[in-house]
Amino acid sequence: MVQETRITRMEDRETRLTGKAYRFIKEAIVNYQLKPGAALGLSSLAATLKMSQTPVREALIRLELEQFIQRRGKKGFIVSSFSLEQIEELYDLRIVLETAGVRWAAQRFDDRGRERMERTLAGTAALLEGGARAKILFREHLFHRAIMEVSGNEPLQRMGLVVLDRVRLIQNLSLLTATRLSQAHDQHGGILEALKARDAQGAAALMESHLREAREHLVSRLKNENDILSLLLSDLPGVGAEAAP
Repeated sequence: MVQETRITRMEDRETRLTGKAYRFIKEAIVNYQLKPGAALGLSSLAATLKMSQTPVREALIRLELEQFIQRRGKKGFIVSSFSLEQIEELYDLRIVLETAGVRWAAQRFDDRGRERMERTLAGTAALLEGGARAKILFREHLFHRAIMEVSGNEPLQRMGLVVLDRVRLIQNLSLLTATRLSQAHDQHGGILEALKARDAQGAAALMESHLREAREHLVSRLKNENDILSLLLSDLPGVGAEAAP
């Protein structure tokens, strides 16, 4: 019995360490501390995190499944790049998942969900006045994340949160204009009002319109060769091509 308890504690510790490594590496990727094409050394990551290589390896496998990183032959992993086509497909998937998520959220909407989203939007409004775009983007991310979590649909939530983190990676590169951020904030307010009314159809329609507009805005910038975002994307290693083995 004592031996079983010890084994269970060791397994719990490994799980916690894997989670810590996963969050650390993913946040570094999303915030461009680890850039597309960057090599991920197992030993160096383990040393940085002050843990054994086993939980780090498990974290890397999880990030590979979520497409944040990819294998480079027998040389380990590199941070994934992304092409215009991949970004379009990501947003198409986002539209499907989030319109479904907001329908579920409308049916289950309660005071806790309302208070959570109102706090997020209130914080965003204050930041808009100061023009802190990176912080605004994170607040907007929290709003979308809250909807997926309020939906109560666990499989949808798991898929949706992975997609939202990949979207956040792209948004952190683009740092949307102040005008677009203000428009998105207003659209979020409309979605929240529909949720308060438990209007699933209305909330889904507003969400789809909001996300299609976001997709079109981003894609138009990427297709404009003179846009800073297009230039930034074209400078990323491996964009539009498979990673070298």
